Amino acid sequence: MQSNDMSSVHSLVTGTVSITNTQAHSSWVPVAVLFTFDEPVTATLTVTRTTGDTSFQLATVDLADNQSAAWIPEAPYIFNLNDVLTVTSTAINGTVEIIRKAN
Repeated sequence: MQSNDMSSVHSLVTGTVSITNTQAHSSWVPVAVLFTFDEPVTATLTVTRTTGDTSFQLATVDLADNQSAAWIPEAPYIFNLNDVLTVTSTAINGTVEIIRKAN
């Protein structure tokens, strides 16, 4: 059985991570966005989608003295060619894992 899952881990050292769909004939949906920090943090985490010149906020998570968080979409947000998934964090001492699957 072949898996269509895609996963990537990124440092939050700059506070922002973006993934762009560069494939003309395929699309994907985020399955989960997982945050892990080196120590407990108080922070705001935001997930947005940009299509053309329009950005949509998909989720905001506020952490209070936590070391991890997860966003699991309640609906399938389809990312087509040139759509961008952006994750921002006010805490920068951690990583974000973005798990996607082919649509």
